[in-house]
Amino acid sequence: MTTRQVGTRGVSVGGALAAPWVARRNRAENGAVTYQESVGAGVAIILCLSVLEIVLVDLVLDTLWVRLVAAAAGIAAGYLLIGFSMALSASHQVANGRLRIRYGATFAADVNTSLITSVSGQRRGGGYRRTAEVIDGALIVPVMGVTNVLVALDSPVEMELRKNVISLQEIRFFATEPETAVQLVRAAIEGTPPVPPQAPSAPDAESRPQVPGWLRRLRWAGLLILLAEIVLVTSGILDWRIAAGILAVTEGTLAVLGVVYGAAFVSQYRNLRRVGVPRAEAFSSSFFALLPPPMAELVRREMSIFRVIALAAARRTERSRLGGIPLGYGRDGRRVSTVLAVLLATAGAVVLATVSPTLPRYVVGVPLLYGALLTAAMAAASSTRPHVSHGGALRLRWGLHQELVVPIETLEEVRAEPSKSASGQDGTPDVFLVPCQGRGALVLRLASPVEVPTRLGSRRPAMTVVAPVDAAEAARDIIARAMEERSDESC
Repeated sequence: MTTRQVGTRGVSVGGALAAPWVARRNRAENGAVTYQESVGAGVAIILCLSVLEIVLVDLVLDTLWVRLVAAAAGIAAGYLLIGFSMALSASHQVANGRLRIRYGATFAADVNTSLITSVSGQRRGGGYRRTAEVIDGALIVPVMGVTNVLVALDSPVEMELRKNVISLQEIRFFATEPETAVQLVRAAIEGTPPVPPQAPSAPDAESRPQVPGWLRRLRWAGLLILLAEIVLVTSGILDWRIAAGILAVTEGTLAVLGVVYGAAFVSQYRNLRRVGVPRAEAFSSSFFALLPPPMAELVRREMSIFRVIALAAARRTERSRLGGIPLGYGRDGRRVSTVLAVLLATAGAVVLATVSPTLPRYVVGVPLLYGALLTAAMAAASSTRPHVSHGGALRLRWGLHQELVVPIETLEEVRAEPSKSASGQDGTPDVFLVPCQGRGALVLRLASPVEVPTRLGSRRPAMTVVAPVDAAEAARDIIARAMEERSDESC
């Protein structure tokens, strides 16, 4: 049989340079299969860091031509990094008799659909570390170490990867919507037009925050204006009188934006309250819907610190609002965290009281005090935010605001195991280890998967959940009784 070839390419600087201009077009192309989400947050962070770096380097250097060269190099490097990040928003492509599998600007492989014999959705998580690698005759292009689409090839098919010619039998890659990917590839194999996937039904419009499109775009304006203020004032490009005028104009613009945001917040809050949403939930949903996603996550984390500290000071827990039976965890780690918080607070107070230069005093002392506050909140979180069995569901908590809800009816088996043996399952596909500490652990086997968080804010399904607790046997008995009650109710 004649050997067929799979065309590939490696890191493409040209692709990175063109990425900001073609990202929107690639997302809109027919036959597009996305494999990354939430790329915008990373691009925004890179953009802000690049601008700050250019300004700081300009302030440090004295010679004009050196400053110009450094600024040009910083702009070029920032643009290139933004391009590599935005290239991740480009999609896999099924069009014109070929399947193109991408990973940003670092890898691409073109396969003629005539070489494909079958395609199926099959999730595998082998802890893959490379962008693209070949294992046992399979080309693997994972995202977060996971693939969920399997393409079988009409062997033998060869490809060149890192200057080695390799024979392929199948290709595995990741897609955010594997069902859509399977339909598109299958239609290309059969030569029939793809059937558009059934869109999921949207929730009731009155039960969720309604943010107009123009306001979603406008919410970035405040951050960009503040960044412009910092650059103009600290770089010394403008005279202070001109800078003062610009500051007045920008602050006035921010005031107008504040009025617009306030009106939108009140409108959304009233709509949510009208459909019966509790006050606290309506306030939180309306507030965070008006912020850019990265900023909303930062604000949520900061607010969680003070909420946990306030609950601990008032000797209350999040269970007080929900009721239910608490399943405690993290008792052994609280003492160490508390001692560390006291040491950090003492060091911060000493620095603020004894260091004479003003700038070093605050640069060193304030972070120490903030670290003490954060450590104290983490120490108190396990007592103020216990796992809870309530209302036909398990609420498994960790950190300052993270939570996973597991319905009781999805449980097939509950076991109590030592913490060390249970944590050994971490990294196994379809297993999620709740990131907290306990003297023992509950191993929850599920009849249907639940969506669990992964790195960078994405989610994946899991069939087994391992939850550290302090009293594993008692917690298992509580959950077993809840399962029996749910079974009796269903009968």
